Amino acid sequence: MFAELASGRRPTFFRVAALGFVVVLVAEFGDLAQILIMNLAARFRDELAVGLGSVLGLWAVAGLAIVGGRALLRVVPIRAVTIAGAAAMGGLAIFSLISAFRRIRSHGSDVPGGPSLAFFTDPAGNRVGLMKGM
Repeated sequence: MFAELASGRRPTFFRVAALGFVVVLVAEFGDLAQILIMNLAARFRDELAVGLGSVLGLWAVAGLAIVGGRALLRVVPIRAVTIAGAAAMGGLAIFSLISAFRRIRSHGSDVPGGPSLAFFTDPAGNRVGLMKGM
């Protein structure tokens, strides 16, 4: 696909759709949304309702990103959007690390056996760690 772009040819619909699928699949694995969906599925034990609500929510976000991205590119060059996105992600990463270390220092461990920075509630109501000390 990148060779097609470099040569000036437009990539096929299937190649663009396949690339979009793979990029989103890889990006969403382990994302906070997926952890929350696991929590909902474990808590309510209604896979159909959780699945339907999750799919509709993810479609809505993707639709807003497509429409908003197109409108943004009419006003702002792609390079500026890329730099701003990278800076925002870097800032969020630094903020997350600082918050995690402060939480560990002030509260200690959520789960016996070590610090757990993320957890969900199992069907019995117990907090279960997703990182160390599961």
